[in-house]
Amino acid sequence: MYRPYSRASTLLRALIVASIAASWPAMLVLPLLLLAPSLILIPLIAFAIAFGLGLVLGLPLYLVLERRGSANGWLAALAGIGIGIVPALILTLISYFQISPEFRPQHDAAGWLAQASGPLWIFGFLGLCGGLAFFAVVSGAGPAEG
Repeated sequence: MYRPYSRASTLLRALIVASIAASWPAMLVLPLLLLAPSLILIPLIAFAIAFGLGLVLGLPLYLVLERRGSANGWLAALAGIGIGIVPALILTLISYFQISPEFRPQHDAAGWLAQASGPLWIFGFLGLCGGLAFFAVVSGAGPAEG
């Protein structure tokens, strides 16, 4: 029996799992909720950013790669790294250009890259986790059976 919504539900489930996998460091503050209840915003914001990036960038990219027949784990990992780096690039660019030019360490791309290298590695790794989790859920889901 054909269920038209099974593919959409699989993609949504994969997107949710990928968002959780990409925002797991923010979940580490959950044990501290008894001390500071406002900390609940940290994992919620991290999940929302990861879900939004996955929805806007990751899902269309996966659908294009799937249509071409080239969706695999390696491309999911590389796409996850690329998508994970996007918020780090935006945040470091904003913070770099808010600093007065007299106080910037260097006035070229090397100075900015030195400042951005830590967040790029961390966010790239979290994107890798999200991309692989997304592909694991999508590839493990077979065709809908009645």
